[in-house]
Amino acid sequence: DALPIWMVKSVIQVPHPITTLAWAHPESGSLLAGASERGAVCVWEPPRPWQATKPGQEQSAMELQEEDLGDEDQEWQQNATLQCGVAPIRHISFAPRQHGLLLSAASDDGCVRIWEAGRPLAPNSWTLVSQLQVATPRAKGGPGCTSMSWRCYSPGVPPSLVVGTADEAVVMQYVHAHMAWKKACSLKLSAPGRVASIHWAPCLGRPQDLVAAAHGSTVDIFSLQASSANGALEAELHSSLAHDADVWKVEWNMLGTCLGTATVSNRISVWRSNFVGEFSIVSAIQGCSKVAAEGSEAEGMEEGGEVD
Repeated sequence: DALPIWMVKSVIQVPHPITTLAWAHPESGSLLAGASERGAVCVWEPPRPWQATKPGQEQSAMELQEEDLGDEDQEWQQNATLQCGVAPIRHISFAPRQHGLLLSAASDDGCVRIWEAGRPLAPNSWTLVSQLQVATPRAKGGPGCTSMSWRCYSPGVPPSLVVGTADEAVVMQYVHAHMAWKKACSLKLSAPGRVASIHWAPCLGRPQDLVAAAHGSTVDIFSLQASSANGALEAELHSSLAHDADVWKVEWNMLGTCLGTATVSNRISVWRSNFVGEFSIVSAIQGCSKVAAEGSEAEGMEEGGEVD
């Protein structure tokens, strides 16, 4: 069978190269955020139906449904620019929708900044609600922040996120009594290395949470569980998964039962644990080893670029 053909529907002009992108939950509409190497986060959205209608022209509901507002001639609008210092931003992520429309950004200066939209249905005004100093800035010889992941929402569990650095991962929790974030625990890696990717598994029916952190050619899986004595969060290294090349991306499936890992050798592996908690590869995909030279045109962009 022929593979589906993807077509460019919109092109967004950006003033600086974009390092990472994140989509908001569909409940907030088609909201896209992008971070740059100059410490800025841009938030875009497509034109709304009432904005796409020209003055003096009315459209019925049927006409609005038939009209493809994602066409190339409909430019996405930049709703806001969030300045997060001047250090490059390495990762951005929207919080689970139950916490509200929150956007977090992890930077080389070791800070995680959390912004909140004033009006979730019209997110053109954002407020910096929290600034977490997780690590020492890279400019001062520290590790900085490299990656980040939110914990999925669970009733009765405070908002939590895990932040990867150059030598460990840090779990942060929001304390409602103090209305502030605090460090819950640290995840010590099995070997020194920069955390290239980290992901908090959805917790459905498990007594403990699982966090996967990729560093070098190893993926460490940690189990997190609240202590029965004082309720503090305790972390334990559950497994270490070895790969034949450096791992640059990890992600759990929606149930938290399978872990996908991608390496620089163009190999994607799917891991699953057995009844005793041991992980093994259940499926693997080997991509082409030949990299198209045409894809290197983005390297020449210094002062501007495009997001397709």
